[in-house]
Amino acid sequence: MLDALDAIHRFQAAFAELEFDAAYALIAEALESDPITTWHRIVQHHSSDFFRLVEFLDRRREMADLLEGVYARAPDMIDVPPSSTDPDLPAKLKRQRLDNIEKGLPYFLMASQGKSGSISFGNIVPAGFSLTCTTYSMIHLAVIPSWARDYARGGASYNTHLLPTKTNIDALRQAGLTRIVVHTRDPRQIYLSVLHHQDRYRSAYPEKQASGSFSLSLPDQALAEIGYFDEIVDWISGWTAAEGQGLTILFTTFEQFVENKAEVVDSILQFYGGEMRHFDRAAAFATHSKVDY
Repeated sequence: MLDALDAIHRFQAAFAELEFDAAYALIAEALESDPITTWHRIVQHHSSDFFRLVEFLDRRREMADLLEGVYARAPDMIDVPPSSTDPDLPAKLKRQRLDNIEKGLPYFLMASQGKSGSISFGNIVPAGFSLTCTTYSMIHLAVIPSWARDYARGGASYNTHLLPTKTNIDALRQAGLTRIVVHTRDPRQIYLSVLHHQDRYRSAYPEKQASGSFSLSLPDQALAEIGYFDEIVDWISGWTAAEGQGLTILFTTFEQFVENKAEVVDSILQFYGGEMRHFDRAAAFATHSKVDY
């Protein structure tokens, strides 16, 4: 069997050198050989490199088909533990999810825009109900139909920046995932935050370094990449349109959350529908050292 961790390390190195075809071949081989280890590591540590690679090469459909195929022989791949050295954690999380399903806890589906406080905000319900991280999609790019059907069984959460494409919306509806929280922010603030984030973590964006983008002033970078602002607005428009396509959506905003946290959280809990006797408020609002707040 291919050493998945070694392949992932080489994938990172190839991506950093902008050798995208080689990077894709490595991660595809690793997924075929050891789908559980490889997918867990992608979600835990390398999701940005992974989805940017797939997008850059325009191989979204091909990779989605590969993931659908390997899931058939490795269904545990979609239950993703947090980074941990505990070898028994995946089994514990699987039992946890089964317990959640027996408690009648539904799935929690949330799509949030990047730089909208999505990590801390999106963790409140999952942490409070101890929901298992179960992936239903290829990061935010594509819903995987078989994964989505499993997700619909309940007891799970996965907060992504899911794209509101027709294919994704149709796949959600067909899997029975029709209730979703969509979290947004003023697009101008998202755009500024993204620019600052990229500037702060330059090594994570080798393509921008190679193009000389970081040598520009921040205002010039903003003008050069203004097309991304349109993508931010289109994401919001896509989800508002999805309300007329068979989905029930609760819209929340970063600004509402800052102004009245309790009111927004209560609205989400009511929308989610899990019995509150299973909700641990202390766990829901705990902070975590590895989260960038």
